[in-house]
Amino acid sequence: MIELYDVNDINIGANFSFDSIFQNAFVFAVIIMSISIFISLVVWFIGARIKSENAIKFGIKSFIIAVSMQTILLAIPIIINFTKSKF
Repeated sequence: MIELYDVNDINIGANFSFDSIFQNAFVFAVIIMSISIFISLVVWFIGARIKSENAIKFGIKSFIIAVSMQTILLAIPIIINFTKSKF
């Protein structure tokens, strides 16, 4: 069974220092994407409170972009583990 999102198990055949950098970059990217989702929801909420159509559109658009990017980012470990188990 493949463990999902076990960043200690992610390696691409490189040395230990590169693996550590790769793991830290993954965690950093997940945190940044989560913060951007939170900020877009705050912008959307403020836009709804002041009834600003542009702020609402911007908040919803940035939320959709951030969620789709985070979904793609979180799929990377699954793909790496899947291809690693095949070969």
